[in-house]
Amino acid sequence: MNATEFPSSCGSELPPMEPFRQILDSAPVGIFRTALEGRILYANRALLRILGYPSLAELNRAVPDVAAIYEDPLERARVRAKLLSGGEIDGFRLRCRRRGGQSLLLDMWAHSIKGRDGLPCCFQGFIEDATQKVLATDALGVCEQRYRELFESSPVGIFQTTRDGTFLGANPALARMLGYQGAAELLQEVPNTKRLYPNPEVRERLILRDIERSSHYTVETSLLKKDGTPILVRIRGRFVRNGAGQVVRLEGFLEDISATARGRRDLEASEKRFHSLVESLQEGVWEVDQDTRYTYVSPSFCTMLGYSRDELLGLTPFQLLPEDEAETVRLLFEPIRAGRKPFAFLENRNRRKDGTSILLETSGVPFFDDEGQFRGYRGIDRDITERKQAELKRRQSAIELKEKVAGPTRALDQNSAELESAHRQLAVQQEIIAKMNRELMEANRAVTLMAKRVEQSRDETQTQLGLEIRAKVLPLAETLGRDPSLTRHHSELKMLTSYLDDLCARPEVSMKLLGNVTPTELRVATLIRDGLNSQDIARHLKVSLATVKSHRKNLRRKLNLRKSSMDLREFLQAKLP
Repeated sequence: MNATEFPSSCGSELPPMEPFRQILDSAPVGIFRTALEGRILYANRALLRILGYPSLAELNRAVPDVAAIYEDPLERARVRAKLLSGGEIDGFRLRCRRRGGQSLLLDMWAHSIKGRDGLPCCFQGFIEDATQKVLATDALGVCEQRYRELFESSPVGIFQTTRDGTFLGANPALARMLGYQGAAELLQEVPNTKRLYPNPEVRERLILRDIERSSHYTVETSLLKKDGTPILVRIRGRFVRNGAGQVVRLEGFLEDISATARGRRDLEASEKRFHSLVESLQEGVWEVDQDTRYTYVSPSFCTMLGYSRDELLGLTPFQLLPEDEAETVRLLFEPIRAGRKPFAFLENRNRRKDGTSILLETSGVPFFDDEGQFRGYRGIDRDITERKQAELKRRQSAIELKEKVAGPTRALDQNSAELESAHRQLAVQQEIIAKMNRELMEANRAVTLMAKRVEQSRDETQTQLGLEIRAKVLPLAETLGRDPSLTRHHSELKMLTSYLDDLCARPEVSMKLLGNVTPTELRVATLIRDGLNSQDIARHLKVSLATVKSHRKNLRRKLNLRKSSMDLREFLQAKLP
């Protein structure tokens, strides 16, 4: 390409591209020159690669006007207007289309070239592909955001300081740990970390002592909180150096280990208490390794077997057993040991140092190291010799007692059998009685029904009798009363008529009340009802007064009035109207 390819207005003053083609084509950035109307006059290899074209000719055929590359035509118009006005484009980011329609972000630097007349005749400049740069910037922003979130939300204190201790940064966790409301308050009130140490020289002695020979440090020390109370912390940090190897800042993490330290002290105290407890137990406590050799024995265990601790350490439990017992226990224990299982109440007879025998009850559990490797067993031995002897005595006593009570027990069993037989007989008798009771109840119901029927029949008979008397006897009595020849018996006939009237009116009452009185007593009762006294009744019936009184007494008895104060006349008038 030469100057004649440019507009004539540029003239021969336009610098040619040919002498610099090799340099321009090898440049890592895109270099271009375009005519004012938009035709691309030159594009180096980097620009062709960015836009996806193999040659300038191919680019010109596909893009006759550079405006076609812009995604936003207005953006092209603004760039062109600025260049025509004599301005420059400096790092302007624009969105273009690559061959195939792919979107690109490009950074452009451009200016106009003026001709002999002092007017712009073409544009030239540089282009960089900003797509990866933007992606990298976005990724960096994301990383920085994540780092900031981690920094702000971390439960561990994070810090940055200069070499002399001046705070450069601190996260909220560090501020809270030291008793401050936030990082801003901490940095304002404690500009230098030396103020956190009870003795500022401690920082120099603990931290800066390793500054020359190490890049990292870890120390445990006490710091002062805002209220002056001490706090035990662990600091893990690193020395950040510049290119000359000089330390420019310190940064790291700070962890409150006060609770851990207290826990460690509590654990040590607990271990001491446990050790004291184990040493004071009456049961023997022991530990064996994976080869079943004693690595620890308590004083009680030594006393139990009569050996010293040094004599027992390194031995196996089987060496303390009689030969036959050792083989039996070994056969029992080997499957347990192979399966790494706990065991309990394993009885075994041991031999003391003095040769005497002792019966032990052994229990144990396997233990493992931090990597899960089997390391042995821990357990206890309990002396059960006396307990077993007592159990044997109890069994013998039980056998003797059983023999002693065998006879009475048999007699008691026989009596129980007889009692059971009597109980069965009684049950049979009770069943018979129950059956008889049911039969009697049925008979009682039958008798009750029969009585009701008899009562009904009697009432019907009484009613029929009243009807018969009214129809047959009363007319006869009235006829006799009218007969002149019977005038002297007129009063008796009148009495008879009155009685018959009463009997017909209420036959059931009359029969119930007077059914068991004599005829004479009936005549006396009728006269008493009619109001006659005893003397009048005696004259009327031509009997003595004593006879009338005897009849009155019999009437009160037969009418159940002997113990009653009721007058006989009133009773008869009420019952026999």
